[in-house]
Amino acid sequence: MRFDIILDLLKRYSVFAIIVVLCLTILFLFGYFVIYKRLMHGDKKLNKKNILLAIIGLFYLLVVFCAVFMNRNNVTNYSVQNLFSSYKSAWYTCSAQAWRNIVLNILLFVPFGILLPLLSKKTDKPYFVIPIGAASSLIIEAIQYIFKIGIFEFDDVLNNTVGVILGYCVYRLFSAIKNKAVTPKKVIICLLPFLIVIGTFSSIYATYRIQPYGNLYVSDYEKHNMKNTKIICDTAISDKSTTKNIYRAKEYTISDAIKQAKCYFQKSNIEVDYKSYVIENDTLKLNSVDGKYHFSMDLTNGTYNFQNEDLFQVYTNEVPDTSYTEDEIRNILKEYSVFPPVNSELTVNENSYYEFSHTVSENDKSFCNGTIYCYLFNGDVLGQIDNNMVDLDKCATESIMSKKEVINLIKQGKFCSGEFDFENSTIQINSIELTYLSDSKNYYQPIYYIKASLTNSKVQEIELFIPALKK
Repeated sequence: MRFDIILDLLKRYSVFAIIVVLCLTILFLFGYFVIYKRLMHGDKKLNKKNILLAIIGLFYLLVVFCAVFMNRNNVTNYSVQNLFSSYKSAWYTCSAQAWRNIVLNILLFVPFGILLPLLSKKTDKPYFVIPIGAASSLIIEAIQYIFKIGIFEFDDVLNNTVGVILGYCVYRLFSAIKNKAVTPKKVIICLLPFLIVIGTFSSIYATYRIQPYGNLYVSDYEKHNMKNTKIICDTAISDKSTTKNIYRAKEYTISDAIKQAKCYFQKSNIEVDYKSYVIENDTLKLNSVDGKYHFSMDLTNGTYNFQNEDLFQVYTNEVPDTSYTEDEIRNILKEYSVFPPVNSELTVNENSYYEFSHTVSENDKSFCNGTIYCYLFNGDVLGQIDNNMVDLDKCATESIMSKKEVINLIKQGKFCSGEFDFENSTIQINSIELTYLSDSKNYYQPIYYIKASLTNSKVQEIELFIPALKK
C-alpha cells in the first residue's frame, strides 16, 4: 500500500475517531457535571491526567479498530497463514508494499506498549504489558478469521507483539529520564529491542543487495504434502546438468520514456498534457490534454502501454480490424519504432487483438523476450498497444539442474503451483520445458515449467514451476 493511500486512510479514520471521542467526552462531562455533581452531589474530582490518557487511548483504539476491520474490501481468502509466511512472500516478491505492511503492523502496536503502563501502575511491568499486547493481537486475528473479514496471520501477532515491546521500551526510557534514574544498563536494555529490529531488517536488505541475482516469486512455496503421491513421467529424463545464460533487461530513463510517449502522441496528432506527468513504482504515466489517450512505461525494463480510450467506448461503432497481414502489421508498428523479432510468432486472439510472442532461446541473437499486443482499426489506426517485449543482454552463464533433479524436487513437494491437494494422488508429468522469468533485480533466470495432470477425486490439468539454477 502506498504511503499516500495510508495517509488518506489515517486521515479518514482519525476524523471518525475524533468525532466519536468528542461525542463520548461530551456525554461523560455531561454525566459528571450535571448528573453526578449537581443531581447526586458527588464530591470526587476528576483526574486530568487520567482523562487525557483515556481520551488518547480511546482515540488510538478506534483508529486500530478502523484499520483492522474497516478496510477489508479485497479479502477473498480466509485461511490461516503460517509463521513467517508474510516475510517469505515479501522476500521472494520483493514487494515494497509487503515490506511496508510488515513495518506498519509493528508500528501499529507501539502506542499500545506506551499507553497501557501509563493508564495504571499495576500494569507497568513487562510481564503484564507484553502478554496483554500479544493476547489483544491474537484476539483481533481470531475475530477476523471467525467472522471471515480477514486472514489469520501469525506474523501479525508476532509483529504486533514486537511493536508492544518497542513501545514499552520507549515508556521505560522516558520514565527513567523523568525520574532521573537513567543508567547505562537501563539505556542498553531499552535500546536493545530497537537494535535487534533494525539489525534484522538491515541484514535482510544487505543479504538481498549482495546476492548476484534477484528473487523469483516462484521460489515462494509451502512444501506440499506428497504422502502416498505417485509420480509418473513418460518423457525422457536426463540426469546431466548443463549451463544456461542469464540475461539482464535494459533499464530506461525518464527522457527515454517521454521520447517514446511523444512518438505515440504525435503520430495520433494529440497534444500531451505534461501536467499529468507522474511516476509511481518506477512507472511513468502521461495523458493527452483531452484525457482520452494514455501512456505508461515501466522504467525498469521498457515495457509500456498506449491506448486511445475513445475507440473502446460502448457508444462508438468502431471495432478492431483483424484482416491485416503480418507484413502490414509490422509496417504500421514500424511507424511507432516497434520492431517485433523476425522469428516471433503472430496470432490473432479471439478478443480481436494481434499478438507477437517471442521467448529467449539458445541461438537467439536479438535477445528479446515477451509479447506485443495491439488493436488495429480501419485506416491503419492503432487503438492500443501493450509492448511487453523486453530487450535483454547476456550477462552470465550458470549451471542449472538436470530434469532428474527436478523430478526429485517434485517428489519432495518443493515446487510452486496453485492450491491443490497432492496427498494420495497421481501426478502425470506431460512435459518439462525450460523458459525464462524476470526476477526482482530485472535479471531473466531460467526456470522449469512443468505441465502435468493431477488425479485424485478428479483429473485436473496443473502447472508446476521450479527455479532452474543450482543452489
